[in-house]
This record gives sequence, structure tokens and C-alpha cells, in this order.
Amino acid sequence: MIYGPSERLGKQAFLEDLQKVGESFAEAWMCMGDFNNLLRPSDKKGGKPISSSSTGGLKGLADSAGLIDVKFVGAPYIWSNKRSGLANIKERLDRALVNTRWTEIFPRALLKHFPSDSSDHIPIVVFTEGEEGSRPKPFKFEEIWTREEASNLVVENAWRINYPGSPMFRLCKKIKQAKLELKQWNRSCFGNVQSKIKEVWKKLDQIKSSDPNPQNLEKEANLCMEIQELLKREEILWRQKSRIKSLTSSDLSTRFFYLSTVIRRRRNSIDFMKKENGEWISGWEEIGQCFQTFFNNLFSSSTPHIPYDLNNLIPRCITPRR
Repeated sequence: MIYGPSERLGKQAFLEDLQKVGESFAEAWMCMGDFNNLLRPSDKKGGKPISSSSTGGLKGLADSAGLIDVKFVGAPYIWSNKRSGLANIKERLDRALVNTRWTEIFPRALLKHFPSDSSDHIPIVVFTEGEEGSRPKPFKFEEIWTREEASNLVVENAWRINYPGSPMFRLCKKIKQAKLELKQWNRSCFGNVQSKIKEVWKKLDQIKSSDPNPQNLEKEANLCMEIQELLKREEILWRQKSRIKSLTSSDLSTRFFYLSTVIRRRRNSIDFMKKENGEWISGWEEIGQCFQTFFNNLFSSSTPHIPYDLNNLIPRCITPRR
């Protein structure tokens, strides 16, 4: 737990000590609490605007130590000076920072801000397991499939099937059939890449412990080639999932793309949502139902009420007649 000094002179020494502590841990590490520091200018509302140099201390710590700010839900500001009107100042001084190893272990971790009516700070709690559920996932063509010539045959066989109906109906049926056959082929040909890697590593260890006769040496060479291919597939898989296209250096590891994917998914996920009546809900089924109800009512109403910010989201393309 963290409680940083509020005096300006002690803040830099506090951050330097915190960085030394973080660098001494090779395993998963999290620091959470009141840092009495801002990470970015948007962490403050009201009062004098802060410059980027005012957030340099904590941001420098996060950048140099490779720390990640855990995603939060709830009120965006932790602390308030409890004043009214223009004199009111709110800041996000409390947070949880974690290293990449911690993120690998708890990829769905979430920081929740709870309301408080007495203290000038509100309580925060880290939940290591977010709302996951077995939600349906859209079909995506994997780049690793192109490394196997059989993928072309799977699509060709699905495309040869004749369906009665209009050209558009036949096209949709063939696309659907190709999707189903690619899924089945993926399970039989690729399966779980990480499980296969562990399995081949185990076989390789057993072979290396055996007699170095010509037969075992040949098996060892074949297993090494298989490992290289599986590792390449894993890298391509996570590179595609991370959606990072501007980095092409061969020095980038699979772990980098995996962590990028985890961080992007956490940033894009909706774990909690506040309804129009002020009630907070969680769980993808309940949140999905709330979205569906809102837009059903919006599009079925003869006099829909469109929020001002939503109405200005799409620019007008038709100019008024003169």
C-alpha cells in the first residue's frame, strides 16, 4: 500500500525510493494507494490547469519501471476539496500501478472506485478477476492459416457446394460454410498452439535424455524444427491479435504482442455501466441487454430523444437548400 507525501520536496525522493523497490522485484508487483501525484493532466478538474511537467514525476516512474495503470470504473476523481462552484477541485490521486508480470497473471484485473460521503477520498478496491463469461466471439481469418496450403483447399471445397436461390443468398451460404469448415480444420490442424508447444518441449527433453544414436538425433532435429514452426505461429497469432502494424522488428517478442493484446482488450472492455436511473450494472449479458433496450426504444420511437453529444457525433453532410 502507498501513501505518498503531499509536500513538493518529499515527492521526488518518494518516487525514487518507489522505483528502487519496484526494480528489486522480478516477479509480479503492484503498488496501490494514495500517490499524492497526478499521472496525466486529465487527472485534475477545476482550479489552475497543470502542466505536463507537473505529472513528470509519476509518469517518469511508470515509464522507466514499465508500470501499467490498472483500468478503473466508477467516479473518475478520487479526492475533492469539498468546496462549491468554481472553487471546487477534484483529482485522481489514488490508483494501482502494476508491472507486466502482474498483468500476465491477472489480465482482467479491475480497480473499482466506491462512493463515499464522509472522507475527502473515496475507497478503491482491486478485483483480480473481472466479468468474463462465455460470450460469443466473431469469426476472424487467422494469418497463421496461410502458412498451410491446406487452408486453400478447405475454402475451395466449401465454395464448390451449390445452393439454390439468388446470387446473394448463395454467396452468404458459401461464406458461412467456409467459416464452419475453417473452424473445424483449425481445431484439428492447429488446436491450442501453447499446449502443443509444451507437449513438443516435453518430447524434446525426453529425447535429449536418451542415447544419442542416429535415430534419436534425427527425432531431436525434427522436434527442433517443429518447435520453431510452433513458436513462429504463436508470434504471428499474438501479433495479429495485438493489431500492431507499425512495428516490424524481429527483436519484438511474442510476450510483447501478448501484453499489447491484454492491455488493448482491458482498455476496450465494458465491465460496469451506469444506467439512466443511476444504477450500476455488471456482467456482459446484463450490459448487452441494457444496450439493446436503449437502442430498441430509440429507433422505435416516433419522437426519439437523442443526447446532444450523440447528435453531434456524426457531422451533417447535407447542406440546407438556398
